[in-house]
Amino acid sequence: MKKMDRRRFLRWAATGVAGAAGATALSGCGSGTGSGDVTLKLVAADYGNPGANNSSKIYWRKLADAFTEKNPGIKVDVTVHSWNDIGKKLTEMVENGNPPDIAQVDSYADWAAEGKLYKVSELLPIPVQAEFLSSLAEAGEVRRVQYGLPFVGSTRVLFYNKDLYAKAGLDPDEPPSSWEQLQVHARRLKEAGVKIPYGLPLGPEEAQGEALMWMLGNGGSYVDSVGNYTLNSPENIETMQWLRDNMVVPGYTEPNPQRVDRQKLFDAFSAGQVGVLNGHPTLMQQADQKNVSYGTGKLPGRDGPAEGTLGVADWMMAF
Repeated sequence: MKKMDRRRFLRWAATGVAGAAGATALSGCGSGTGSGDVTLKLVAADYGNPGANNSSKIYWRKLADAFTEKNPGIKVDVTVHSWNDIGKKLTEMVENGNPPDIAQVDSYADWAAEGKLYKVSELLPIPVQAEFLSSLAEAGEVRRVQYGLPFVGSTRVLFYNKDLYAKAGLDPDEPPSSWEQLQVHARRLKEAGVKIPYGLPLGPEEAQGEALMWMLGNGGSYVDSVGNYTLNSPENIETMQWLRDNMVVPGYTEPNPQRVDRQKLFDAFSAGQVGVLNGHPTLMQQADQKNVSYGTGKLPGRDGPAEGTLGVADWMMAF
């Protein structure tokens, strides 16, 4: 597909028409009569909540139709996959030599390193690039060249069920601020009959995120200050051993957290079955729909609140 067509759609999507969280609205957007009878292929992830009529298919179809109305010569073929499937589906398309023109997913760096993506500077004019939040734009870089266009960003916080806290005799306005307090709260919740005192999603969907949040609470991480991997650092080993011995073995989590995905625990929290877990803004909407009385707080750390938390961005890119 012609680069101009990708550029036109991505400029459209990066402005206020798409409402991407990583950018602010611009007054201008792509215009013109199109560049011939062409079709752009877009593959995107589904952000819809389970059981709700808010699939991302609705969002992308509306955007694509509006774009084609403004650019009659360019149609957009939209395919939306669940988060469980999109990584595999998109990887297969790329490996088979049939990548989409545009993708929206949670990673871009490998394809950028392989030379399979356009630079953002080849796709968007400077005024549009300048509208992205600088921290997210920098996170879209590989070797100081930006390839990922920030689409959404979020950070993680601690969630806890206030009703279950009250049932366990805990103060519903005081979430745990340290690992020791979390262990005490989990024990009290279990004694009060709570099905899952602490939700620990270490299954395929969220293992890397949950593990990092625990590492950050003990001064650890996946990499050091210059980008070298530190998976087996003393801090990380101590973190995982504490988590195993003080939360998993006593039965304060599900029996096999390595098989538990995040969405399963989000559903359980929204059903009033989980006392505490780490979550992102989507859980707020899901819990509100189920009328769950919940509170939020900073992630607990080894000796007090963690100094940092997990930040996540999802990306748009052009092959």
